[in-house]
Amino acid sequence: MEEQKASIEGLVELSGAADVVIHHLVFVAAAAAAHATKTRNVSVQFAPAHKARGYGPTGRNMRADVLFSASHSALLDLIAVSPCVIPKESAWGEATHVCGYWFLEEPEFVPPKNLEAFVLGAEPPIVLGFGSMMGSANSITTKIVEAVDGLRRRIVLMSGWAGLGKIPLPDNVRVTEFVPHG
Repeated sequence: MEEQKASIEGLVELSGAADVVIHHLVFVAAAAAAHATKTRNVSVQFAPAHKARGYGPTGRNMRADVLFSASHSALLDLIAVSPCVIPKESAWGEATHVCGYWFLEEPEFVPPKNLEAFVLGAEPPIVLGFGSMMGSANSITTKIVEAVDGLRRRIVLMSGWAGLGKIPLPDNVRVTEFVPHG
């Protein structure tokens, strides 16, 4: 949050010269700068952070949740998730669009040999990744192992920011750093 406070002056200057400010939903400083300069803004989300069917993403009353209420745009909220995975809720309003996943063109990926040998086989493995999620890595990893126990499938666990997979794992689970989803 300190970085956002420090960036306000520059963001206000940039917003004043822009036609539209496009920002991630947690980058409240960008939304605040757009509001201060009366510049239209577009919120980008990689998971919905809207109130739906009586609940909010933080489990609290959305009116009291300044982070989320300040970050949505009346102009356009883009949620980069498949509508087959998370359909748009009617409560989200017309400015919100569930627009499907976004993909970057990435250089060809050559997996580590041990991971390549593990994933090759008749049935593709299940890949679990939690990206920037933080928390108790050992506890979360234990819960994941318990959840997939008995599936009789190979599991690739991407360690993510939490550093998952630092406990002994069963033979059907391999941990790796990020790998391209394709």
